Formats: sequence, C-alpha cells, structure tokens
Amino acid sequence: INPVPSILPKLCASVKVYTPITRPFEKLVVRIFQGDKAIAELPFPDAGLASWPVVPDGAHWYMVNANFTMSPFPVERASVLRVEAETEEGTLAGGCFWIHGPPVPEAPPTSQ
Repeated sequence: INPVPSILPKLCASVKVYTPITRPFEKLVVRIFQGDKAIAELPFPDAGLASWPVVPDGAHWYMVNANFTMSPFPVERASVLRVEAETEEGTLAGGCFWIHGPPVPEAPPTSQ
C-alpha cells in the first residue's frame, strides 16, 4: 500500500448527466473538485446542446457522458473528489470519491 503523498499513474472518471427530454440542457459544464478547487472541467459547447438528437418513442431522458482521464494524478493528502454539473438552471451535485492513506496498523496486544 502506497503512503500519502503518492502518485497514481492514472485516475479516470465517467460522469453521466441526465435531463428530461422536455428540458434539454442549454448550458452544461461538468467539473471534478478536490476540496474547493476544480481540478478538471469539461464544457459542452452550446451549439451541440441546441441540436439534440431524435429519440425513440417512449424515451424520457437525454444522457450526456463526460469522461475524464488525469494522468498522472498526484495524491498530496487524504481528500474527497466530488462531481458537479453546472447548467442554466443551477448546479447539480454528483457523487464523491474519497482518497485515504493506508490503514494504520493496530499495535499487537501486550501480554502481562
């Protein structure tokens, strides 16, 4: 187990953002944060969002996929990575990923 600080050769994230077919995004920026700092950002051009594809009958949602690859990924301290999507209606909160150091081994019991 590597200690913190350390370096991961690669950290990937696949983020899916959904919106109802009746309300396609007009603006979309997906970000990954470490604490309060955005460490990765993927803006979707407005022109692409204005021309959403035709969907099959019975579909209810559009899904936008944002893929991130951060290589190498330095781990300077234990922290939480979180995902946000900024839209014309506000910010959508996504999932989190915790980065911890190796477990601290317990001291063996002493015999008395």
